[in-house]
Amino acid sequence: MLKPKIETQTTYNFKGENYRFSLHWYADDPESIVLTCLEVDRDDRQRGIGTKIMKYVEEFAKEKGFKMIFLKLWSIKRDTWLHHGYMKQGYVFHEDDVFDFWMRKDI
Repeated sequence: MLKPKIETQTTYNFKGENYRFSLHWYADDPESIVLTCLEVDRDDRQRGIGTKIMKYVEEFAKEKGFKMIFLKLWSIKRDTWLHHGYMKQGYVFHEDDVFDFWMRKDI
């Protein structure tokens, strides 16, 4: 299926009452989508909101024809509760940078 040409980057920003996140994809990598800035308000954590968002992102990515999801996580330490939560959902570490970690999942 042909996709419309994306100039450089397409970004969708989502904001709800207690969460926010952004999805990005780039013209030079039509099989990958990047999830950044996922945040659930502290008082609303451990209620399944993040899991629902991740399921939504995976369905969105599949509908758009993407094959891989990358997560960009800002963190100063590796193997935190946050990383373990994504690992339970099938994400693996992809690359480490100075101030962030990248995880990925084939879909």
